[in-house]
Amino acid sequence: MYTEISHEIVDIMHHDYSGCIDKNGWDNPKEYEKEILELEKDNKLTTNRFTEIIRDYLLDFKDPYIIFKPIKSDTQIEYDNGFRVRRYEDKLYIRTLTAEARLEIGEAIISLDQIPIRELVHKHQRELMDSIAEREEWRNIIYKYKVAEVMDNEGNVRLLDLKKYEKTYEPQHTIKKSK
Repeated sequence: MYTEISHEIVDIMHHDYSGCIDKNGWDNPKEYEKEILELEKDNKLTTNRFTEIIRDYLLDFKDPYIIFKPIKSDTQIEYDNGFRVRRYEDKLYIRTLTAEARLEIGEAIISLDQIPIRELVHKHQRELMDSIAEREEWRNIIYKYKVAEVMDNEGNVRLLDLKKYEKTYEPQHTIKKSK
């Protein structure tokens, strides 16, 4: 099942994607297909792992507007780390909290799994897809780590075991009259 879906995604990217002519040859689908086949053969391929593999494949196109996510169902739960960050120099500053109550806006993450942020920038450059720190998207990167070293506004440092929260999104449809 997953193999057929991956073939369909590759076909779409090679023939229907608006950048398919300009980005011809940028991807290496065989590498990802091999991983999917091996995991499927060993009965170890989950929907979450398949999603990670496809997202990694789609990074080859260097297009931040290509999004792949499974359809939400009772058996397929999407997770979130409970906060959003923006990088400034060598720190990831907490800018929004969704579910994580152990952090405060303005605190800074200085490392993940004892790897300094500067090293993580180089390690995950392909996933960050931008050389401007304020435009980087760290959500999927933070999700891969287990412990964050957090500095509060007074300079105190603590270790925080990162949790995964069920992603909840309640659309709000409102109209506000401007003055």
